[in-house]
Amino acid sequence: MTGTPRANAPAFGLMRLLPHYLSGAVLVRLADEGARVALILLALERTSTPAFGGILVAAFLLPHVVAAPLVGAFADRTRHPRLVHAAGPLLFGGASVVVGFGAGWLPNALILAVAAVGGIGAPLMSGGLSGTLRSLVPARERPRAYGLDVATYNIAAICGPALAGLLASALGASASVYIVGGLAAAGGVVIGWLPLEAGTEVQRQFEPWRGVAHLWRSRRLRAVTIATGIGQVGIGGVPIVVVLLAQRYGTTSLVGYLLAAIGVGALLGSLAYARRPLLADRPEVMVWLDLILGAVPLALVPFVGAWPAAASLAASGFLTGPGSGAQYAVRDQESPRELNTEIFALAAGLKISLSALGAALAGALLGLGATNLMLACAACQLVGGGLGLALLYGREAPAEVQGFLGNPGG
Repeated sequence: MTGTPRANAPAFGLMRLLPHYLSGAVLVRLADEGARVALILLALERTSTPAFGGILVAAFLLPHVVAAPLVGAFADRTRHPRLVHAAGPLLFGGASVVVGFGAGWLPNALILAVAAVGGIGAPLMSGGLSGTLRSLVPARERPRAYGLDVATYNIAAICGPALAGLLASALGASASVYIVGGLAAAGGVVIGWLPLEAGTEVQRQFEPWRGVAHLWRSRRLRAVTIATGIGQVGIGGVPIVVVLLAQRYGTTSLVGYLLAAIGVGALLGSLAYARRPLLADRPEVMVWLDLILGAVPLALVPFVGAWPAAASLAASGFLTGPGSGAQYAVRDQESPRELNTEIFALAAGLKISLSALGAALAGALLGLGATNLMLACAACQLVGGGLGLALLYGREAPAEVQGFLGNPGG
């Protein structure tokens, strides 16, 4: 499973790689999403409280940002990219099995350390894996490929938690964790046979923070990353608000339906973008449109009944699909080959962390009520879109500021 350098453009068509890549992506992302539920249920089973499960999930998630530049830079420069990209899910899966076996029996500090080590592989299951499409698919087909890739995230977000809960109910929480870990490992094996190309000798110079510097210097990449990051704070708070809305409607059983509406809408949106990638030559415009237009149905949610709210959430989710595919297209266009995986992994880690921040803020501000919180979530979309436009099309910073921060052109 070692890569060999190829000087020419990628020769592997989308339809040839579609079953192979997507099957691996679905497996590892199902595991990533399912683990977040399975670990909480495991903690509840072993310790009678879900609190330790929340800490476990945080231990797995933290490396998404902390390790992303290092892991991504290594994946970009290694002589054996197949082994590296396979190792990420295998590490995640192995750590999940150890945690499933030892939680409640081994010292908590040791279990958290194992979880953190497993989380190092997580960036290669999300943004890092998406970044490989650049070396797998010709440029003309990559917008469609990114749309399909976003669909794998949507499928995992819908099915992963449900699968973990179903397995825990039928077989127990420990078995749920083991099976989720097995899915990650199986996905790693599939990914290990992708025809990934090795980096050049120049690319193998290991400078793990070059991706961060390039993200800042590229004006388009910086604007899109900041805009979508702010929007992600609002998206992260939506599930918390949905719980409050379900209580207002008189039954908490609506929580699942309302959250499923978002996921189904996002899946349909990503598939629509894969079928016809609008504004493929200016994907940042699609990002702004989706952020700003997506805020409208989100803001309507607290003012309507349960089923119209579900329709509004689905409409908002529908717009996130093309927006996510367009984000990937911007990263693709703005990232040099030797920094591609690092930038994809870093941007994905930032989104995950900011989503978690949004959930934490919404939880801390529950006293504001469902209406105000949902309007705040929608406002994050508007602010992100507006700030992104200002960063992209506004005047450059004064020369002395550019000298201090680095030239933001690009």
